[in-house]
Amino acid sequence: MDIINKGVSIFLILILGLMTTVLFLSVISRYFFGASIPWSDPLARYGQTWIMLLGSALALRKGLHIGVDNLINRLPEKKRQIVLKINVGVIFIFSVTMTVQGMRLIKIAGTQIIPEMGIPMANIYIMIPVAGVLMSLSCLELLFSSKITGLTAKE
Repeated sequence: MDIINKGVSIFLILILGLMTTVLFLSVISRYFFGASIPWSDPLARYGQTWIMLLGSALALRKGLHIGVDNLINRLPEKKRQIVLKINVGVIFIFSVTMTVQGMRLIKIAGTQIIPEMGIPMANIYIMIPVAGVLMSLSCLELLFSSKITGLTAKE
């Protein structure tokens, strides 16, 4: 999982760099030449969605999602671990559902073309099952670990 997450992190950095460069060039082009790059807006929109979905998978593994854990932190360690395992189990079910429904979405609307970019929406929708698989793998890793740490705040 460390290697996969490192690859995902590099991919997200590249997307952010590409988005920043293209949006900067589009603003400069619009300001100086009166014409913008037509595909810069959808690139930024879909790039941001990729960053959000794949970043959430990375955040899950590191325990960086926001949560209300005052009650969990007051529990004895054994009960806390039970609650955290149930929490990860629920996230796992959501992740598998997200993967399956994302694949259905690709089949239903994947042949649509993004007008400004000329590429199929399937290239964008693929982010949903990819993020679902990454979240599922992170959940499995947490479920099979002897002790879940990092999903609650340090007091």
